[in-house]
Amino acid sequence: MNTRIYTGEVMHHRSSPTVHTLKYPVYFYAFDLDELDAIHRDIRFFSHNRFNLASLRDRDYLRGEGSINEKIRGFLKKSGIKESIARIELVTSARYINYVFNPVSFYYCYRKDNSIAVIAAEVNNTFGEKHLYILSKPVKSGDSKFIEFEQKKEFHVSPFNTLEGGYIFQFSKSTDNIEIRITLVRDNEKIMLARLTGDAQPLTQKSLMKTVGKYPLTVLKTVPRIYKEAFKLFFFRKLTYVPKPNPSSPMTIGTLPPTWFQKIAKSAVLSEFRNIKDGYLKLVYPDSTVEYFGNKDSKNRAEIVLTTYRFFSRVMISGDIGLGESFMDRDWDSPDPVGLIRFFIEQLEMENENHVVANNLGLFLNRVLHKRKRNTIPGSKKNISAHYDLGNDFFQTFLDKTLLYSCGIYNKKSDTLTKSQLNKVHTIIKQAGIGPKDHVLEIGSGWGGFAVEAVKRTGCRVTTITLSQKQHDYVTSLIKKEKLDKKITVLLKDYRHVEGEFDKIISIEMLEAVGHENFKHFFASLEKLLKPAGVAVIQVITTADHHFKDYLRRVDWIQKYIFPGGVLPSVTALSVAMEKNSKFHIENLINIGPHYARTLREWRIRFIEAKDSLIEMGYDVEFQRKWLFYFYVCEAGFASRITNDVILTFTRQGNLAMPGFNHL
Repeated sequence: MNTRIYTGEVMHHRSSPTVHTLKYPVYFYAFDLDELDAIHRDIRFFSHNRFNLASLRDRDYLRGEGSINEKIRGFLKKSGIKESIARIELVTSARYINYVFNPVSFYYCYRKDNSIAVIAAEVNNTFGEKHLYILSKPVKSGDSKFIEFEQKKEFHVSPFNTLEGGYIFQFSKSTDNIEIRITLVRDNEKIMLARLTGDAQPLTQKSLMKTVGKYPLTVLKTVPRIYKEAFKLFFFRKLTYVPKPNPSSPMTIGTLPPTWFQKIAKSAVLSEFRNIKDGYLKLVYPDSTVEYFGNKDSKNRAEIVLTTYRFFSRVMISGDIGLGESFMDRDWDSPDPVGLIRFFIEQLEMENENHVVANNLGLFLNRVLHKRKRNTIPGSKKNISAHYDLGNDFFQTFLDKTLLYSCGIYNKKSDTLTKSQLNKVHTIIKQAGIGPKDHVLEIGSGWGGFAVEAVKRTGCRVTTITLSQKQHDYVTSLIKKEKLDKKITVLLKDYRHVEGEFDKIISIEMLEAVGHENFKHFFASLEKLLKPAGVAVIQVITTADHHFKDYLRRVDWIQKYIFPGGVLPSVTALSVAMEKNSKFHIENLINIGPHYARTLREWRIRFIEAKDSLIEMGYDVEFQRKWLFYFYVCEAGFASRITNDVILTFTRQGNLAMPGFNHL
């Protein structure tokens, strides 16, 4: 018989950020999974799947139905392990008087020649979750006594360690005198070492009773020890508490069941899913069970994978804001997040907040918070700074070299992101008819991309204004570098404070930050600043006219988390403000909205590729998920045409100098 019982010791040694060591005696087992029925039969005080002094239950390990042997082999197969496994030993603590808590159990998977092919580590935390690490590719060990593996950390265990870093797993080649070491490493620094040692003897009636008699309370003390040491580390060693993140790895195979409120929310949200007619939604629950909604013959398909049932309560309470917040906190993910959001937009009319009646409270609270972010003169500066002053280096991770943070125009499929941005700038220059004698006012400097290109292309003069200190400083440096400081003036100023007259006025995706209540002030300012024969060109993201009044009564996720104080106008709303506060008329409108989906996709790809650089800059995974959702939801909106991006050309009646008329 291969099954053994061990007596030994567990040691935890923390070396950073404080030194702390814990040791205690243990006994544990190495069960040959093919021998469980024989042990159950031959050892009186041990049972398999029944109560006894010592017992092993299949349901305590892994997930799903079937024996432990069947389940672990299934997980190995799903993980791409193709080696033939002859037998498997489970190193674990068995139940003692029907109780056990295993911080970690190990599956030693042997080939026919009795060499180790794979080791799997099943880790449990005190939140009721479990995770499986499959260790199949040994690395060179500095100690010949050990088989060594390296593994990225993917699962939250200690409340004093983040998810950053990785593990070094070391397993002694001898299993008679077993030693297992797990070292947590972060930024090449060893943070903590956990070590299990034990001396083996065959599992018999006599060895079982002798061992249990020597350590009668050891199994019962495991969880109290964990909480006792956590108390010491928090109150005496002053370690920082790290809240538990939601599971994000598919190998996290045990999750918490829904609370009573989450069950209510689940019923409410699923009732909406059951209304799907033209589409097919795959919903994967945290326990990996699957439910489908809609028409299975539809080609319009989407998939959402939940890691926690909190998704339901957040969506029920706060609608699309809850959807975004739950993505930020890893409550859900999808193989195609853009496709999923498009699906929700098209099939569930996600923006009609009347679908789930319980969400009115959450929407009301969000609306109250949004109203506090009005675009008064000081409020505008604060709102702009909240977004654009994240840091120039941050925006450089996903924008192209022009640093134009707006929709490009792809005249050809082969156009690059940079080419699309230059296409857009040239289109605006042409629409405005900018020439070498013109003095151009640009409202919203960005990082100077338009001003520099306009001067280089036409020889005009540009005064460009911004409310972002970081953008102001960047553009000031850029125009000196380009030796254009005699042609370009950059001012840290609100458009309402600008004086003088200009031949042309340009605003590229700045009007969204003005706020609905200030459209009148914006057009009144343009009326004052634009010369009689002048031309204004405004590029702006718009929402549909029929949807605009409902849109103003609510707050969406982007307004709460990305653009505080922001409002997408409708073309009609702009026309009304223009008519009441100026003598302008719309000379031309170009809808470039479909180009924005591709622009956003390009940004998203660059952003994902820069994830390591973003971490180094201090932008953590949660922050990155917030911005990913921003890219996802915007791309989905433009791809489904519920939002558009238009280039509007304004002038006054009787302007014979308009571009295009001088040759007639």
